[in-house]
Amino acid sequence: MRTISFVERLELEFYDEVCDNQQQQALPWNLCQQAIALGDADNDDSNELAVGTVSGRLLIYKGHGHTAWRTSHDKLGMITCVTIGDVCNKKQNNVFVLSADGWCNIFHIPPSSPEEVQAPVLSNEIYSMHRQHLSPNSKLLKLVDIDSNGGIIIAVGFSDRVVRTYRWYQYLDGKGGELAILNKWALTAQIGSLSLKPTADNTSFELVVGQPGSTYVTLFQNGHIAYNGPESCKTHSETVSAEVVSNVHTGDGRSCFAMSTLDGSIMLMDYSGEIIYENSVDHQLFGLTKLDITGDGLEEAIVCSWDGETYIFNANKQIAKFQFDERTAAFIAGHYSVSSSNEPCLVYVTFSGRIYIYHNVMLAHVHTVSLIQEIDDSEKVKEFLRERNRTDCSREEKKKLYQWCLYGRKPKLCIE
Repeated sequence: MRTISFVERLELEFYDEVCDNQQQQALPWNLCQQAIALGDADNDDSNELAVGTVSGRLLIYKGHGHTAWRTSHDKLGMITCVTIGDVCNKKQNNVFVLSADGWCNIFHIPPSSPEEVQAPVLSNEIYSMHRQHLSPNSKLLKLVDIDSNGGIIIAVGFSDRVVRTYRWYQYLDGKGGELAILNKWALTAQIGSLSLKPTADNTSFELVVGQPGSTYVTLFQNGHIAYNGPESCKTHSETVSAEVVSNVHTGDGRSCFAMSTLDGSIMLMDYSGEIIYENSVDHQLFGLTKLDITGDGLEEAIVCSWDGETYIFNANKQIAKFQFDERTAAFIAGHYSVSSSNEPCLVYVTFSGRIYIYHNVMLAHVHTVSLIQEIDDSEKVKEFLRERNRTDCSREEKKKLYQWCLYGRKPKLCIE
C-alpha cells in the first residue's frame, strides 16, 4: 500500500458566535455526515462548498476566503442533507437543503464580483426561494437523472428505511412550483448510501441502495426491489452498514461497484456480483465516493475513516493511503475553485470546529513506482541512451548509471 501526502490546503472557520453569560463565545458547529456538498452554487462556473449545521444554519464558502461567504438568514431546523444542482430543471443550479423535521428549502445564490470575494459585503445573508414540507427523518440525498433525458429527480433516503423520489413541477402561470413524489420503496434494513448504475442495455439508470452485510438493493421504477451482493466475501456481517458507489470505470469500457463497510472492508465488484478486488483495514470507514485523482479520465474510489485515514483505490487493484491528522466528523471529495479553475479536492470537517480543503490533489498514479522505473520512463534519459547506443543496458548497469547521475559515483560503463 502506497502512502501519499498532500500539502496544499485551506483552513476554514466553522464556529458559531453565541452569547453565554453575557459574553460572546465561539463554539464549533455540529453537522450530519450528508450535510456537506461541493458544486457551483452561484452559477459562475466556479465550485463552492455548502455546509449545513444541526442548529439550522446554511454556510457557503467560496474561493480562498476563510469565513463563510454566504449564510442563511433563517434557521432551517436540524439540517441533515445538502446538495447543489439543477433541482428545478431550469438549467441553473440551486442549493437544496433538507432538515430532520421534513422541511426542504431551495436557495438561489446570485453570483458576486471578484472584489466581493476578497472583501465581503455588509450583509451576506441569503433567503430561501421555496419552502415545502416533505417526509421527516431524511438521512441521504442524491440528485439523479434516471432516464438520461436531462431531467433531475431528487432521491431521498430516510431513517425509517424508506426511499422516496421527487420531481419539481412548475405551475402553469410560471410563478413558482412544488415538489411532487414519484416513487416510494420500503426496505428491510437501514440505508447506507444512494447511487446509480446503468441498466443492462445502457439506455438508462437504476437506483442502488447500500445495505448491511455487504449487500445492495436495486430499486426499479415500477416499484419492484431486487436484493444483490457479492458472490463471496471475506468479511460478511449482517449488522455492519455498507456504502456503495456505482459506475466506477475500469478503463476497458466497463464499470463496476465500489463498496466499503463500517468494519473496514473495501472492495470492487462487477454488476454480476463477482469481486474484482477486496481488502481490509483496521479502521471504521464512511463517506465512500469517487473522483478522478490521476487525470486519466477514470475515477478512483475514495473512502475516509473516523480518525482521518483516507484510502484511494481503483479497478487495477491499486491502493494508496493519506493520513489526515485529526478526527473527522464529515468527509467529501469533489472539485472546488480556489482561484480561477475547479481543482480536485478532499474536504474534511473536524470535531474541533475546522474545515480543511486539500486542493489540487493530483497523483501521477495510485500504485507505488520505483525510482529506476520513473527514470526509465523519462524521454530525456531514453534519448541520452540512444545517442550513445546503450539502449540495451541491463537493469544493473542502469542502476549504476543513475547512481552516478544522482550521487556522483561514476560507474565503469562506456557512456561518454
